[in-house]
Amino acid sequence: MQKLNLMLKILRNAPTSTCTWSTWSYHKRHLSKSRRTVNKPIDLLNDTSSQEIYCNHNTKKESIKTSQTADLILQNIIFENDAIVAVNKPLGISAFGKKSVLSCSNTESNLESIQQCLPLLSERLKCPGLGIGLSLKSYHQGLLLLCKDKKMKSKLDDCLTQMAIERCQFLTYLAVTVGIPTCPLNTPTEIYIQREYLHDREISVVTSQGSVTARKKGLMILSKFTVKPLMVNTDLNVALLEISINKDKWDAVESILSYYLSPILGDDIYSSRVYTINGIPFASSPYVTKPKLQELPSCVVNVLTESGLLTQEKRLPLFLHRHKVMVNRFPNSKSLPLVITSKPHDYFLQVLQSLGLDNANIV
Repeated sequence: MQKLNLMLKILRNAPTSTCTWSTWSYHKRHLSKSRRTVNKPIDLLNDTSSQEIYCNHNTKKESIKTSQTADLILQNIIFENDAIVAVNKPLGISAFGKKSVLSCSNTESNLESIQQCLPLLSERLKCPGLGIGLSLKSYHQGLLLLCKDKKMKSKLDDCLTQMAIERCQFLTYLAVTVGIPTCPLNTPTEIYIQREYLHDREISVVTSQGSVTARKKGLMILSKFTVKPLMVNTDLNVALLEISINKDKWDAVESILSYYLSPILGDDIYSSRVYTINGIPFASSPYVTKPKLQELPSCVVNVLTESGLLTQEKRLPLFLHRHKVMVNRFPNSKSLPLVITSKPHDYFLQVLQSLGLDNANIV
């Protein structure tokens, strides 16, 4: 009976008339062997033709983009010691993530993120443990710090965290603003920033009222900042500001300047919270006003258009440049304070000149 059942089972799986018994037997053995090796991808790499196809469609394309980004990063190194490498990051390069987006065009740039370039950067800088120490958003430009190994990364994290807790304003930005800020100038000021989900996105809201509960839950931060006007053009109602701050997370600089009625040029998120009537700025509630494309005064549009600095879509990048980073007690407690300064990139400087805001002190 057992032999009969076995014979019936074989017949049910037997080949049709178009396939001989010997061929069917060969394919069955080959299939069985393939099932035993399917989880060994290394075998596929031993096949020359497979390697060729893989390189043509992925590796070569990615290596070109990675090399271009790495070259751009290396060209913008402005400081290096045994612990860190300081990069004056151009606009549009993302520190993390798979894509880089240019805020001025809202299109993907032809560059990889710095994280994706780390293996190549590590090789060229001869730092096997190279990593991102102080990050910067893709739509920001300016100072970004790379750590040469994991030990230095850990020490830098501790150093920056401690300075933020001590409310040390160790980060300094340059911003071109539409309007003159109404906050106290040249004076340290404290303000609360909370993160909320509004208008189908996470967004920051500035408030003078703090909440211990919200801060403990990580939903609110206390930011200490100082705004220093470097140049002001009253005819165009624009300004070049220097902002020193202890925490720059959650779009802190953008949201603070908008709160004080001087949104940053190119800010398509927080600038809508400021509207003008007869040239006088007023604040709009962030709970009511949705983010939208920044509406620039006609005088500013005319100046930038005549200078050839404004696209037909009238889109501008965010004019926010991380200008200085101060690091205390790094890499050890006996280390002297280290201050690194970066020059704004050419387009930033061209707009400053066009708007009558050039300042030799920032170069």
